[in-house]
Amino acid sequence: MKCNCNFHFFNDNSMAFVHLFLIIGLATSASCIEETNNVIERLALRLEATEREYKREISAMKEKMAVMEDNFLKKEKEMIQKINELGEKFERNDDVIDSEQNSESEALKQRRSFKEVRDAVETEVAFYATHSKHDVTHLGDNQIIAFNQTVTNIGNAYNVHHGAFTAPVDGTYVFHVTLMGTLHDAANKFYSAFIDVDDIAYSRFWIVPYDQSSHMFVIELKSGNVVSVKNARVDDGIVGQHYSSFSGFLLYQHSYAPAIFGK
Repeated sequence: MKCNCNFHFFNDNSMAFVHLFLIIGLATSASCIEETNNVIERLALRLEATEREYKREISAMKEKMAVMEDNFLKKEKEMIQKINELGEKFERNDDVIDSEQNSESEALKQRRSFKEVRDAVETEVAFYATHSKHDVTHLGDNQIIAFNQTVTNIGNAYNVHHGAFTAPVDGTYVFHVTLMGTLHDAANKFYSAFIDVDDIAYSRFWIVPYDQSSHMFVIELKSGNVVSVKNARVDDGIVGQHYSSFSGFLLYQHSYAPAIFGK
């Protein structure tokens, strides 16, 4: 009988402990669940804050990228505009170069054409004259010294009878005079003469008796201008026979009207 009673008592105590443990376990579980829920809530809040921060950063980055894109498009537009301007500038330069080259080509053609025409119409003019007498004396004031003997007279522009050269064409001419003078009055120590173009003296010179003096000059003449050598004082003279001479030639003929002579 005792044994049975003790066993029954033991079983009652065990059940009590089981109930106690169950109560403690349940309380502990509830506490853990609540703590877990708190942790989850805190994590959720932190995740929401982090998400909002990320969204703000992403939005800021998008704005920066939009600004960068606008700047890039502006720079690209400016570069394209500059490239177009440079292209237009190079095209204008090419046009100018082509125009200059064409102008130079036209100028060369004109010069070549002018030379061909000039070569075709160039008049040959050259003369050299002296005097047949050894002593040519008692020359008058402003008297033409007529060199009456020609060695060369290409174009027949020099007249031995008048002692004058008449320009056959408009052009640039070269003349040269050499004189050996004599004096009628021994008291005088010089001889004077000049080269005359249409009654205008263009070249004067002095000559010591029985010494030679030379002058050369280049001048533009119109057709019909007359060139001669004149004595400057009464009764002076020259030594002829190649001691004194008058010569000239056409340097080149003008294809345009030269300036009026004497202006």
